[in-house]
Amino acid sequence: MTNAVEAEGAARPASTRVVGSLRGLLARAVAVARDRAVFESAALLLPVFLIGAPAASGWGLWAAAAAYLGLNVALVWRSSERSARRPRGMKWNAARIGLSVALVAAAQLLTSSTGLLAALYLPIVALAAFGGPILLGFAVVASMGAHFGVEAIDRASFGDAAQRALGLAAVILLVAMATRREVRRMEFARRRMRRAVTIDRRRARQLAGVEAIGHILASRGPTAEALDELVGRISREFGYRYVSIFLGDDQRVSLGAQRGYSRIAATLDSAHGVAGRVMRTHRPALVPDVGMDPDYVAVNLEVASEVCVPLMADGEFLGFLNVESEQARPLGATDLRLMVAVADRLAAALIIGRDGQRLAERVELFRHLNQFSEAVNATLQPDELYAAIVRSVSGVVRAEVTTLHVLDRETGRYMLRAADGADGSAVSEEAKPGEGMAGRALRDRTMIIDEAAPRPRTGRLGAGFLVDEREGVPMRAAALPLIRDGAVVGVLTLMRTDRSDRFSEPELDALRMLGEQAVLAVSNTFLHAELRELAMRDPLTGLFNRRYLDPALEQLIAQRARVPVAERFPLAAIMFDLDHFSELNNRHGHHVGDEVLRTFGAILRARMRASDLVARWGGEEFAAILFRATLEDAMQIADGVRLQLSGTKIMGAGGQPLTATVSAGCAAIGPDTETAEELLRAADVALYMAKRAGRNRVCAA
Repeated sequence: MTNAVEAEGAARPASTRVVGSLRGLLARAVAVARDRAVFESAALLLPVFLIGAPAASGWGLWAAAAAYLGLNVALVWRSSERSARRPRGMKWNAARIGLSVALVAAAQLLTSSTGLLAALYLPIVALAAFGGPILLGFAVVASMGAHFGVEAIDRASFGDAAQRALGLAAVILLVAMATRREVRRMEFARRRMRRAVTIDRRRARQLAGVEAIGHILASRGPTAEALDELVGRISREFGYRYVSIFLGDDQRVSLGAQRGYSRIAATLDSAHGVAGRVMRTHRPALVPDVGMDPDYVAVNLEVASEVCVPLMADGEFLGFLNVESEQARPLGATDLRLMVAVADRLAAALIIGRDGQRLAERVELFRHLNQFSEAVNATLQPDELYAAIVRSVSGVVRAEVTTLHVLDRETGRYMLRAADGADGSAVSEEAKPGEGMAGRALRDRTMIIDEAAPRPRTGRLGAGFLVDEREGVPMRAAALPLIRDGAVVGVLTLMRTDRSDRFSEPELDALRMLGEQAVLAVSNTFLHAELRELAMRDPLTGLFNRRYLDPALEQLIAQRARVPVAERFPLAAIMFDLDHFSELNNRHGHHVGDEVLRTFGAILRARMRASDLVARWGGEEFAAILFRATLEDAMQIADGVRLQLSGTKIMGAGGQPLTATVSAGCAAIGPDTETAEELLRAADVALYMAKRAGRNRVCAA
């Protein structure tokens, strides 16, 4: 295998191997340049040159600095080659300290600033203090020896040199002692922090284990297996010998699971023991010495201390968690805090497990609500919507009969619009306030639940019951008013054949939510109808607008074109224009002009047939399409409109009577008039002729 690898390497081109080697060297050089030791070496050179360069002669200082930096780089390079196999040790650090001391000593010899340069021994000693006492001692001895040697060479007097060296030695020793003391304090703090982190991690792992059991409790409920696994994990992870969990209420609890006890009570009440005190007060209890607590009831003579924590969720007592320990491992405040945290998680898991079924039912309910929402929001057509509402309600709240009464906005009556599960003949067509379930809901504006005794037999829902003809027993019913912006827009009624089958609170809540969606859907149909009406009608005159007239006329002409030529019905058009309307507006005001427009619109509505299309064309112009009318018919109708308007008195702003006139142009569809545009253009030409002829007249084209 090795030979194969070597052969493969030899087979690679020499240029590839060279490039690879250069890349490796470059990466290593970058790593060396970034090394902390190289940075510290360069940092020491800076004060050396700042202090010694002005007093140095020749190139000696530069040579010493270059040698120092080169040797440090070589040390770092060498250590980086071995760092994967052997970390930097004492010898490597001693070599660096020695080079630094040698640099300072050389700078002292090569310059006359020996006193100032001697201060650089202090940071060297301070840095050595971080490497341990041996390295610190080496740095102290080396610094003192180097400085004494420099002083002995540089000074003629041995006594003067010794005095200066001893002074520096005292300062160095003081710095070394102070630095080492601070380093030891930092090391102690670091060890303490590591212990704290280790403890926290262990506690976190322990709590994570309890969380895992909590998930089991939340998903499966407080089963015997889950509780047994929980107390086993608490005993194993936290090192407690005696662990027990009791579940119940604050009057009586039953044993859920335990570890370590040879015998233990199956049930406990709130009248005795430390556990009874916890059940009464709902507060955790720490008993460091059970012999000193008057409430403690001895069961196991080996127990010396106890922690009992209630399992509370939303103010509800679910049970308690109890741990006991022997004399060799007394329980304290840390154990109490830990058990409180465990109990909180356990209580939450118990609540979740106990309410799991209820939550599942809620999820299913919301799924049905979503389906109901999709069904009722799928259409804006009233009949389709009302049928979807009554059909979909039974999918959420079970009911044999569902009805929906909706407000008729023109008459103000609440009429039956949809029923599911009942024959229409058995349902009251109108819900009157105060009569029957729907009527009571209308009157009281709140949900009505039928809890009364059975009423006399009747076949009408409006009386409050729907009788099952086979059994002759009235149904149980619930009626919900659909209220939007303070107005009742409808009533939703649900009925069950079994009088004993009451509507539950979740079902009533669901019915209320259904009502909120249903009232929104019904209101949307109302709004849609209003918008359609507004889109087709002119708000001032009440006539159709041009947006409606254009497609309606196109459809009418297309319908006529599909009929054989001999059977095609006549069609005529009239274009009206109020005479001098702008002048009337300017003279009497726009409110008078609006009154003229309303009056003319009322005349058109009165004189035209229901089959005719009458619209405000724009401004003071109006158009009328006369179905099955000839040109002569159109001119007769137009002249009648003209005469009626000119004879109508309109009150001005000051109360004076005013009159208005109108010009009209008539046209009829003929062999050369096949489109709506051609018909209206011909009528418009006739209108132009009437205005040029002096206005207040009718012309034909």
